[in-house]
Amino acid sequence: LREHPDAAAASAAVADLRSPAARARFSVDIASRYYEADGPAALEWIESDLEGRARINALTAVFRRHGASMDFEQQLVLAEQIPGEESSKLRFVKDWANRDPEAAASWIAGQGGRSERLMSEVYGQWARTDIEAAEAHAESLPEGASRDAAQAQIVRWRQLNEAREEGARAGEISVDFEQR
Repeated sequence: LREHPDAAAASAAVADLRSPAARARFSVDIASRYYEADGPAALEWIESDLEGRARINALTAVFRRHGASMDFEQQLVLAEQIPGEESSKLRFVKDWANRDPEAAASWIAGQGGRSERLMSEVYGQWARTDIEAAEAHAESLPEGASRDAAQAQIVRWRQLNEAREEGARAGEISVDFEQR
């Protein structure tokens, strides 16, 4: 595989592994090496030749190891292919929320299912940088656990901001008092 990274070499390397557990474990390394040589072909190979846990492990490994070097569209396509792998999706969402929190929040809302953790991450980052926009967008979410998670982050950041402001005022009062 190192000298000739292609689908045939990758398939042969995985086929040589007898147990499903070994295939799942080693498909990670094989997929990652193949991706380094030819990303699109590696992803196509993962989709067509790997099944079950081996496929999920390979997709997750490629996302974790190479996601930062992918453009946004590649990251999105890959994240959507990883079923139930919240840690990979969380990494993707964190990166995306830094660039475009509204788009990240809208994507999560469209995923359905239980997405409170992802929504909480996006709104936590968004509220830190633009609490008013985050709050306005959270109001547009349908009622439910994801909306509750978004609003909880907004409340958290409002409280933190208020505490900072009170601390700053207390510092100013203390300095003013000491100067008298």
